[in-house]
Amino acid sequence: KFKQKIIKKTMNMRKLSPCCFPTYKLPMKEPLPKFVDKKTIHTGNNIICFKGKLVFGPDWILYFATWNMILIPAIAFAGSMGYSLYNAISWGVIPVYLIGLMLLFTVCLSLFLVGSTDPGIVEKKLDPKRILQRQYAQQSVDFDIDDDYSSDEIEGFNESVINPRNTRQAVPTKIVRVKGVLFRVKYCAHCKRFREPRMKHCRECNNCVEKWDHHCPWTGTCIGARNYKYFYMFITSTLIMTLYGFLTTLIQTIILCVRYGIETQDAGQAFLKAFIDNPIALMICMYCFIMMWSLVGLCGLHTYLVATGQTTYEHIQKAYLGKDNPYKVGIIQSFKDLYFKKSPIKTIDFSKQVEVEPSPSSSTVESLPSTHSEEDGEEEDHNDEEMDV
Repeated sequence: KFKQKIIKKTMNMRKLSPCCFPTYKLPMKEPLPKFVDKKTIHTGNNIICFKGKLVFGPDWILYFATWNMILIPAIAFAGSMGYSLYNAISWGVIPVYLIGLMLLFTVCLSLFLVGSTDPGIVEKKLDPKRILQRQYAQQSVDFDIDDDYSSDEIEGFNESVINPRNTRQAVPTKIVRVKGVLFRVKYCAHCKRFREPRMKHCRECNNCVEKWDHHCPWTGTCIGARNYKYFYMFITSTLIMTLYGFLTTLIQTIILCVRYGIETQDAGQAFLKAFIDNPIALMICMYCFIMMWSLVGLCGLHTYLVATGQTTYEHIQKAYLGKDNPYKVGIIQSFKDLYFKKSPIKTIDFSKQVEVEPSPSSSTVESLPSTHSEEDGEEEDHNDEEMDV
């Protein structure tokens, strides 16, 4: 640990004066393999399962909390309806059970799909040999001096982008045309490639995602081109189930109040007895009422975004203010594309392997047509907030 601290301090000093300090090489305990899985190179912070069939996001704790927020009230709702059936309040409780079960199945299925589907992760143009050397170097303890070993193979340090005056460098950009509308796209320094229109690098997932909408912590992953359909299905089905739970538990509480009101002839005492008799129904009613309003706003926002052909990020950044939106195709066609258009094909097959060989040109771009300085609002850091495409 002491030697690793020395390396870290030395690397920080190299940033101030790269020419005055040697580069330290960490020897590898075992030779590099000839082939390596693609998920080793392109995973980022995502969790890859079953050779890429399931791709989960990094926020698995909040994803688990979302499941609890759905399943625990659903179990309590089933117990409340069971109480009503036991007390023979109404035999109509059985269809209520079945409808609620169908809604719960739809919500759980859509939540699983949105959380486990590849959102549209784009393949990084990285050198597999550099990635493995960096991983092996970070696991080693002993080190020696090697002036021929590049420091960016240890910590991603790149001397070519160091500015001695500690100011930001210009971000390479190029102009692309989409249906007659011009957009400026940026070069992603982390994925070593130019971003396509509507593509963005997610800070939490550490990947560039096609048609990036936003990073949703409650689903644990990014919402992009391949899982937005499931996300919209999830929020709409959750709103319907929440509204259904609110109405059924409210009716159940009213039935109990009417029954005890006839016996006691006192509305306050009847409500108190109804609450004591079945407190779960009233608590679920209040829980659904609170959750319902946030879901109404969320569903309304995304319905508007689908109808206008925008993403959440584009809407926040006002990307199409003062110019035409080339992705706007009309309300009916937008919803047809959302539900019936086939999802984009995966750009990365995580089940395959890549050959580990030196390829100096793999981490660079052949030509960088233009640059855009920080003074014009560009950023080159991990959280690039400008909406150019």
